[in-house]
Amino acid sequence: MKKLLINYVYYSPVGHLIEAIKHARGYYEADQDLKISLLVNSETPIEIAVACDWIEEVYPISIKEIAELGEDAAALKVIPRDWDYVLVDPRAKKLMSESDDNWLVETHLILQKIFLGKEINGITPNRSVKIDEDVSTQTPIPYKLNAHIDIPIPQVSLEFVKKFIHVGPTITILPSGSAGDRQSPSLVIWEEICTSLFKVIPNLKINFTGVTKSTEGRTVTQGITFESINELVAKLPNAENCFNIGLWNQIALIQGSDIYCSPHSGFSFLSPVVGTPWLAISGCPWPEYFFNDVKFYSVLPDCQSYPSKNKTDEGCGKLLSENKKSICMQDKNLRNKIAEITEAATMLLDEKFTYQAALRMHLNKINPSKMDLVKFFFFDGIKGLR
Repeated sequence: MKKLLINYVYYSPVGHLIEAIKHARGYYEADQDLKISLLVNSETPIEIAVACDWIEEVYPISIKEIAELGEDAAALKVIPRDWDYVLVDPRAKKLMSESDDNWLVETHLILQKIFLGKEINGITPNRSVKIDEDVSTQTPIPYKLNAHIDIPIPQVSLEFVKKFIHVGPTITILPSGSAGDRQSPSLVIWEEICTSLFKVIPNLKINFTGVTKSTEGRTVTQGITFESINELVAKLPNAENCFNIGLWNQIALIQGSDIYCSPHSGFSFLSPVVGTPWLAISGCPWPEYFFNDVKFYSVLPDCQSYPSKNKTDEGCGKLLSENKKSICMQDKNLRNKIAEITEAATMLLDEKFTYQAALRMHLNKINPSKMDLVKFFFFDGIKGLR
């Protein structure tokens, strides 16, 4: 039985771990006799990957420890060196000390030196493949394009969230990501969004979730306090503060909701992998690119910078590099999007609105006549729609 090691040590937001898990699933579905293990950042919630039965082993890597101790780092001593295949996240091949975390750069120099495959060393699928390209032809070993994943949730968490069950439509909101207020709506705008949702959707329940204190170096919901969410909840007719309830309980809460709503964040990648439609309030720097065949809606900004990605010489990218709020997320611009957000929520609640319909709608919105399609990318590509 052949053994594959996927080196996906990258920045800590949850979304990068979800990418690694989905890649692992693609290789597993192409060859179920393949034993697949992951190298991942220790400051990401590795328990999610450990719960996936298509992954043999998960090896957490502390980039600080390896950058400081090199090959003597304790984390490396427990990882086998005997692999048939070793594949690396392509972004790791492009890390630069001038723009990336130096610890991460140094860690990859060591990891890519000591972990080698007997048969193949290569890279994982390129997440920036375009529409109708066949990702599977770009990989050195068999890979199933866009394999669907369902993250298993512990029964104890499914039981825990029953206290939040509502007979009627439920929307769970993550008000901010790890980038904080610079890339997220203000709580003033969230109040206005929720007020609009309550007016249009009968018998609606809204849950707010997030984390206000880091655990083991993991990312948190920046710029939000538990007390500020309590104040927001008190202003709304049927809302609840579900902050700080624990990771698996958060995931179960999202799975039990009809819609998950947030700005672009790594944590939000959990929504499609538990089957819950993601209503994304889009903004710079990144577009939504991970869907897992679950319907979604991205409320795109009227912003010439979007998506700015790594461009920092003008527009939102320049503002973010200066630690200022992006144009996309300023109150006056988001206020113009509230009607669309509300309409998108009603659309996602409609069982007749499918993933294929959502995807076609999204592609039409980013049509080259309106936006630069080169700036957008899709995880494992998109086939058969154009």
